[in-house]
Amino acid sequence: VLKDRGRTEVFGRDTVRDFRITRSKIGIAAQELPQDWFFPIETLLYFQAG
Repeated sequence: VLKDRGRTEVFGRDTVRDFRITRSKIGIAAQELPQDWFFPIETLLYFQAG
């Protein structure tokens, strides 16, 4: 998505000027576990946790 006008803020920070701070405030979570059932569940959770 490319910005063409206006401005956005995350927690009061400008997303262009303070992009590092705003990106650190937003978490990304996968919607599903990887379904490679050759691995034990503990390994899958380890991969999921990062």
